[in-house]
Amino acid sequence: MHNFVTDLTEKGAGREIIKAVEALAVNDHKERVRLDCSIDNPFLNQYYESMGYEMAGTCKDGGHEGNRREKYMALL
Repeated sequence: MHNFVTDLTEKGAGREIIKAVEALAVNDHKERVRLDCSIDNPFLNQYYESMGYEMAGTCKDGGHEGNRREKYMALL
């Protein structure tokens, strides 16, 4: 998935989707879930951090520069 966005009026939708992805990862015996978000988006970076996603480096894809974040499934 790339540029995943939820409707801002649907409070909690993003969190529910991320929790569903995490459940799928656990069910599939995955070690971690990885995502990235724009370096210059402090709100989103804090949001992911509050959900347990730790900094794991940076990434670059064309003009996009992002913070790569990971959450280990052992933490769930």
